[in-house]
Amino acid sequence: MPPGNLAGSSAPRVIGTPPSPPDRWRPAPAKGSAPGRVEHLLADERVRAIVSMGSPGDDSDAITLRQDYAVAKAGRPLPFASLIHTLNLGVRNLQPDDPEAYPLASEAVLTVSGMDAEIILSPIPLAPGFAAAVTKAADAERLALARRLGPEHSVAGVSTRFGLPAHTPAVDRVATEFISRFAAPLMLLLDQADSPGLLVRPDPGLIELSTAYASGSQLAAALIFAAAAVRRCVAMTHDRAPDSESDGGDDDYGSIMAPPLQSEVVPSSAGSGWFVTPTAFGHDLRAAGRHVALRTLDSMPLSGQEVLEKAWTYARPLAVAYTTLEELKLVDSLVAGDLPLPLEGAIDESRMTWANGAITLDGRPAVRGMRTGGEARHGDWRRPRRSEAAKLELAPVMVTWDTVVYIVVDDARRKRAFAVVPRRLLGTWLRLLAGGELDGPLSRYLHFSRGDRVLSSYAQTLTPGLYDSLPSRRALLFRERYGPEPVEFPAV
Repeated sequence: MPPGNLAGSSAPRVIGTPPSPPDRWRPAPAKGSAPGRVEHLLADERVRAIVSMGSPGDDSDAITLRQDYAVAKAGRPLPFASLIHTLNLGVRNLQPDDPEAYPLASEAVLTVSGMDAEIILSPIPLAPGFAAAVTKAADAERLALARRLGPEHSVAGVSTRFGLPAHTPAVDRVATEFISRFAAPLMLLLDQADSPGLLVRPDPGLIELSTAYASGSQLAAALIFAAAAVRRCVAMTHDRAPDSESDGGDDDYGSIMAPPLQSEVVPSSAGSGWFVTPTAFGHDLRAAGRHVALRTLDSMPLSGQEVLEKAWTYARPLAVAYTTLEELKLVDSLVAGDLPLPLEGAIDESRMTWANGAITLDGRPAVRGMRTGGEARHGDWRRPRRSEAAKLELAPVMVTWDTVVYIVVDDARRKRAFAVVPRRLLGTWLRLLAGGELDGPLSRYLHFSRGDRVLSSYAQTLTPGLYDSLPSRRALLFRERYGPEPVEFPAV
């Protein structure tokens, strides 16, 4: 696959975690779309307080995953764009910058990326058990896609792209530090004989990594390693050690535990980020694997195995907070050679038990009840909901990576408003609707509205709110940069 394809399409951001229609807020009968123009609004702080109550916390510490799949029939590749609209996927056009995208009942999104199908998982919190949740969700969505297409079609993984939180304004420096210190070991954990390389792309608050298709234990180990490595690089940009009692390691250049390597890195042909080829560090990582000869910036020779061990030793303490003991041991085993790297062979997944881990390093239980994809936990969240008691109807009109926007209609007064629900609060929002706890606040919101609040910017979608009008859905989209600041990497 050409390097430029690693980034996939510029698909929109995805959706959150809604529960199912309850007794009080049951799916409304189909009766056409809700009326268009909104005339009244009054911000109700009680709505904000109720929705925020019991929320799972900051949604910024979440991991995102998207994977591309080639679809073929009788061995002949097919453009997925010719198939997606025949699969009866439900609601369309909820994402204003991707007319091909379908939000699924499982909370994932299915869309088109070039010739391929692309599955975008809903963000999963970076918490103990996240690696199991991500890999199970990815497997479930792949199987669901195969079922939708039928046995006459084949589905083959093409690429993997995941986003990791990087809470710093110096995100470009985080990316370059990651490339210098952690790209080579991550590629050893991920690359197969035909892997084209690694695309590293910084965005505000986020580092995106794109590579060849990965699944199962090897994908889980790469996610755990990469998340810890990005955290380490963020801490380095802050010129302080991360908050970890067992941190260890020294940020002084002379005694760094994960030394920067000599490399030749080129800007991505996709127009954003840097592309790291398997030969960027002087020798082909795919040819020699653990035995590849590498050099640090001060020309100290190291083998691929030594670089892998140093990098994991330096990053591992930061993985403790969001992994189970079994997840940590999975990466330990791959680094030590007790399990094979992709270049060395396949892992027998039937013998793997890391995904069943329930205990963290400090004895806390792992997060349970995390979404595993493939099917909705609470029914089809995309359908309109109605409260007979409050005479209100609510339906989604826009879905992005960060937010769901609903239109709220008061049947009796024919007043309407737009409710912004950040992704992290979506489950809480719908649970409160289920119990009728928002009937009063929403009704008062409409009754006392002054019609003076306009939903018109991305910044407004980051917190819960009620608005009078939504002139343009596109105005609410996150605007990505075209590319990072130019950086010259030390040559091999």
